[in-house]
Amino acid sequence: METMITTTKGPQEMTPEELDSTLDVQYKRILKFDIGGDKFECTEETLLPVKDSLLGRVLQEDPILYKDAKGYFFFDRNGKFFSYILDFLRTKKKSWPEGNEVQKKMEKEFEYFGIPMDVFGKLK
Repeated sequence: METMITTTKGPQEMTPEELDSTLDVQYKRILKFDIGGDKFECTEETLLPVKDSLLGRVLQEDPILYKDAKGYFFFDRNGKFFSYILDFLRTKKKSWPEGNEVQKKMEKEFEYFGIPMDVFGKLK
């Protein structure tokens, strides 16, 4: 008598939502950044909302962008402010400190990377 093995749905049979919920981070493409010497990583899903920005060009591995031998995309910018941008893209909420000077710097960083500050609606 043969033993029957029961399997769950294959990837072709799953809806996009089911498929995404089964994917572990290890199966998603991890993007690596060197921002002024500070190292960052995120999944490609973090950049999808800004795929038409300079930062989003990383998704297509645009040859105009510098990628080092270890796979890091290099941008000669301030890592502290970049960390706020990644947090914003992950959470859809403002996480940088209050204050006009910080806000002006953040506006410049968003502008540099081509990301509209209202990409998720009004800042919270």
